[in-house]
Amino acid sequence: TVLGTAEDPMEAILDRLDSAIQCWHGGLTTTGGGLKPIKCSWGLLGFHFPNGRPRAYTKHSLPARDLFVPDGTYSGAPIKRLDTDQAVAVVGVEQAMDGNMREQLDVLQQKAEKWAEQIHKGWLNRKLAWQALSTTIWPSLRYPLPTTTLSRRQGDRMVCSLYRSLLPESGVQRRFPHLWRYSPLSFQGLGLPHPYYEQGIAQIGLIMQLGRQARLASHISRATLEQFQLLVGSSTPFFRLELTRWRPAHLRNVWLLSLWEFLCNHNITCTGLDDIVPKAPRERNVALMDAVAALYPMEPHTFTAVNECRLFAQVYFL
Repeated sequence: TVLGTAEDPMEAILDRLDSAIQCWHGGLTTTGGGLKPIKCSWGLLGFHFPNGRPRAYTKHSLPARDLFVPDGTYSGAPIKRLDTDQAVAVVGVEQAMDGNMREQLDVLQQKAEKWAEQIHKGWLNRKLAWQALSTTIWPSLRYPLPTTTLSRRQGDRMVCSLYRSLLPESGVQRRFPHLWRYSPLSFQGLGLPHPYYEQGIAQIGLIMQLGRQARLASHISRATLEQFQLLVGSSTPFFRLELTRWRPAHLRNVWLLSLWEFLCNHNITCTGLDDIVPKAPRERNVALMDAVAALYPMEPHTFTAVNECRLFAQVYFL
């Protein structure tokens, strides 16, 4: 990743990116490896603000020169440039720079439908059908869930055809109520996994696992939490605030937003994050947005507009 500011010329950013590519390629060649052009891609994430709203540049609105990877020829092989909404498979997860889940959802849904078709055409006794779900089918669908931001409706669509084929093979009526379908066995349910709930549980486990370990991933997680807290603007960790009122404007497909929504929807309290809140520089200083929230009731969109003004002015305390 190469970072730049609005004042940096485009060519300077591309030069730094080109240097990073050559450095990475050189490190691989010392161990007998190399970059494979067909597996390489790059993207340019920049923003413009029509009517005051952030919009990501595309390849057409922000053209740039080609980048090349050495391939044994004089000129090298050009690297494919992706738009911000185009996903690429990285360690088995479809990732796009703008965070959208379209490609990842399509991949998971196609995998689930393939399993459903095989179950429908084949034959399994009831015991083997349940065993196939827990040991083979679901593990293949669960793998990317800690990093996704799927909604409840998208999760329903993902497993609809799978359970339509699997339930009859397991000795269960295919129209078994959803409430009991995903309820645990202790409540007379079937205990079937649902992508949305499994995703939320996996996200909670991931943020607990990272904690304060001396790892790069932990430092990145910590920095992201602190930056998100700055966007919210409260002296209370954002996980404990009401999402409908405090949600930052214009954020979509954000991992922390997905986790925050899951916690609020299921009345789960997340503690131990008090130190992500900036410390007041002086006595009797308060977070500006807390002061605004205490003044008088206001509509969420008005509260959001005040927060946008605060972010533009780059202030936090009053």
